[in-house]
Amino acid sequence: MKIEQVTDAETADACDELLTKLITDERETYNSNIPSDFTVSGWYRTTLSNTSRVTFAAVEAQQVVGFLHGFIKDDPAIQPEARLDAVFVEPAFRGQGIAGQFICQFQAWCRKKHIGFLDVSVWQQNHGAIALYRKNGFTAGLQILRMKLS
Repeated sequence: MKIEQVTDAETADACDELLTKLITDERETYNSNIPSDFTVSGWYRTTLSNTSRVTFAAVEAQQVVGFLHGFIKDDPAIQPEARLDAVFVEPAFRGQGIAGQFICQFQAWCRKKHIGFLDVSVWQQNHGAIALYRKNGFTAGLQILRMKLS
């Protein structure tokens, strides 16, 4: 298994496909507000030359089996912060420490950019993800509450 920063369109497109799977999982489990036909196309290509964004991919036998995407928040009123925006590992490859390796790579990238804090949002029912983030040093912070209007 190789963890690498995404720098080419082909790998970026593979990450789009995995992001679509992640969003589909979220729709089925946590957020029925996501359209059932939602797909991601071309998103990670747009981030390739953006120095405030980074995507890492896990590659096994020339196949992308997972990814992490994060970015530096653009808010001049605060010290530099970053957000871990998305992480996904194909089910057959889970439990091998790939997500933890992604987080370590993202932390190193953030440190090189002198980022003071790293945030992640997670559905409160996603106990596996919460355990992963806590295991990797995240602690509870801002809590976002949600109200359904219709």
